[in-house]
Amino acid sequence: MMIRKLLLPLLLTAVLGQTSLGENGDRIKQYAREIRHPLVVLALALKPGDEDFRLLEELRFERGALVTTVYATNGESGESDRGSTYPHDLAAALREEATQAMNSLGCDVRFLNLPSPGSVRDSAGLTAVWEADSVQVRLMRIITSVRPHLVILFPEQRLVKPSFVWQSLRSYLRSAVRRLQQPSNVSQLKRLANLPAWNVDRVIAGRISTRELSPPSERVREAEQAYRSLAVQRKFWTPCEYGDIIFPPKARKGRTAYEGLPSSIPGSLQSLDRKIGQFARGLLGLQTIGSARRATALKGLMPLADSVDVLISAKYYTMNRREQKLVLVWKDLLQNLKNEFLGVSVSSTLEDSALTALQVTKLFIDTINGTSRDAKLWFLFPPASKGWIINETMDQRHALTPGDEFRIVTPQDVPLNLPAQFDGLQQEEIITPIDCFVLQSGGDRSKNFAVRLRLPFRFAPRFTAEVLTPIVRAVDGERVALRLTNYSRDGVSDDIGIADSLVSSPRRPFRLSGKGTVHTDTLVLTWHKTVEGSAVIPIDIDGIVVANVAARGFDVDIDSSKTVGLISHGGMSAAEETLRRLGLRWNRARAPEVTPSWLEEQSVILIDHRAYSLEPSLSRLNSALLGFAASGGRIVVLSQDAEEWNADPLIQGLTLERNADLAPDDPLELTNHPVLTSPNTLTQDDWASWLFARAGNRLKVSSDAVVPVRDRVSGTPLVVVTPQGKGEVVYVNLNLPPQWLNIHAGSFRLLANLLGY
Repeated sequence: MMIRKLLLPLLLTAVLGQTSLGENGDRIKQYAREIRHPLVVLALALKPGDEDFRLLEELRFERGALVTTVYATNGESGESDRGSTYPHDLAAALREEATQAMNSLGCDVRFLNLPSPGSVRDSAGLTAVWEADSVQVRLMRIITSVRPHLVILFPEQRLVKPSFVWQSLRSYLRSAVRRLQQPSNVSQLKRLANLPAWNVDRVIAGRISTRELSPPSERVREAEQAYRSLAVQRKFWTPCEYGDIIFPPKARKGRTAYEGLPSSIPGSLQSLDRKIGQFARGLLGLQTIGSARRATALKGLMPLADSVDVLISAKYYTMNRREQKLVLVWKDLLQNLKNEFLGVSVSSTLEDSALTALQVTKLFIDTINGTSRDAKLWFLFPPASKGWIINETMDQRHALTPGDEFRIVTPQDVPLNLPAQFDGLQQEEIITPIDCFVLQSGGDRSKNFAVRLRLPFRFAPRFTAEVLTPIVRAVDGERVALRLTNYSRDGVSDDIGIADSLVSSPRRPFRLSGKGTVHTDTLVLTWHKTVEGSAVIPIDIDGIVVANVAARGFDVDIDSSKTVGLISHGGMSAAEETLRRLGLRWNRARAPEVTPSWLEEQSVILIDHRAYSLEPSLSRLNSALLGFAASGGRIVVLSQDAEEWNADPLIQGLTLERNADLAPDDPLELTNHPVLTSPNTLTQDDWASWLFARAGNRLKVSSDAVVPVRDRVSGTPLVVVTPQGKGEVVYVNLNLPPQWLNIHAGSFRLLANLLGY
């Protein structure tokens, strides 16, 4: 696949899309904002989707800050608006979407890859997922890498009360910043981590605000739309306030989070800072930037660039870290401005960006604008010093003519970031960026330039076999979905299947003719022995194990006479998969497809998890659904989003409030209600080993409701039975989809009871 992209001379700054900065000198003015008293910001979010897009836009395009957005976790404990998703798949999708969203705002992106704790009530629960020193070291490493003046911790979206996890992250961040200061007695943790000191000027945390939101700008809308997995949830994103100053102690709150920053310019650089600031203000005051003004600006820029070059060549290693950071930012931004004044741009084509170890790709330098006839062009490839090969050599510098082709061979050892939902979750970025340069030297020095090309490589094994259903139930007819991908340039043809003493499947032939080809298939299982508990089943190609699938065996009694009407959304439904695995009869329909005759055909109605959000027209069926219940039917409503449910609840008097402290191992109060005894008797084991959360909402109910299951710590009802005429409506305030995807026996038995008691 050929990848074509116009690469502008953006060095240390993030790549800005063509839609971010328009014509008529907008790019020049953006660089001028950045170079005037440069501000470096690290914006920390607990998970993708927690960013404050409006603040990021203000920082980038009003203040001119250089922003790196960092995500503590990959958000795998959350939920996708595309339907039920395995946690690792959701994490990979959110990383891609977060990167796209931040790039549209001109922000760099990094991931700490901490495991997502889900709902945690106290330090004992959090310690099982996060080790405090490990979290602090990761924060310290990213701070010393970015070297920010300002660190911002975004609040969690849709949570008025901060969760225990967020409050802990705030505490770890404060400790990390304090440990990175320049004390005479360096902390043991900092010394063990072998980290340099860095003094952050200010650390500030946000909170959810109740003020009204003004309409978002075009940039903010573009960033929001990148989150396809959160398309519905982003409707409920709320404004944030930043009055919580974490560091330094007793700091004065300003009008903005960044007022007065950076706190000072090093004394040795103040004179140059004033000159650069005056130059930048002159550019920002221009209404138009024609060719004459560009030439004049170029003459003013050259002495500044020369001064920075002299500092770097003569004094860099005697400077402190703040001085080093500042002169490097100046150098890169002045080069960016110079390229803009000269009209320099480079168009290149990358043959392939998904590579394996020791694999070749081609880079074509298509066109170079802004060159001089009396100068020479060069292509500089620094990775050649690290095991890369270019044009069959390890030379870093190559003569260049527009249209040239460069053959690039990857080294033996590469960091794998494909498949994205496996190896990719261990990397700080979704790509492995490789930097190379197009240089012009000789002739008129003022017209020489350097343009950085950032090659967006991803690295993969030669062949991958991914199990798309990593855990299945040990029953005949169960299906294992596979995806085979060939990343090599050699064709692959064979068959794949399972041949085990416990279970087997028919062999499925596949053919992957060349690089990038994909084959998806499904193995249907036949069991030869009864499985009690869990088993790991090998999947092989020609006797070589290429993947494994986990299977869990357990007994569940069902009422096979019932026909379940599942009202669901258009995406994958864990409820539907569980109905299939239980062996129940069901009919699935979206809200517009539900008619009175369809309702009459069902024994019980199951309203899918978050259906009121993902099927906006569902609330129009409330009267018909209540009529079904009043006539003697049962409606089982799986957990819903608080905002959509409260706007028009099916059960009056039942209201929801989002909460992140209902831990998955919380003790429960259980009654002798039939929902817990028929057709399966649920024991304490059926409530153990849950993932992420027991529930996502606190629940308030009317006095006539029966509560068979309640959270003992908070008192929150988890299953509520409300009489409705001759029938009833059962609201299930439990986090069931992750348990079903995890083939949790107790969650299967509970669903069988909810539908059949």
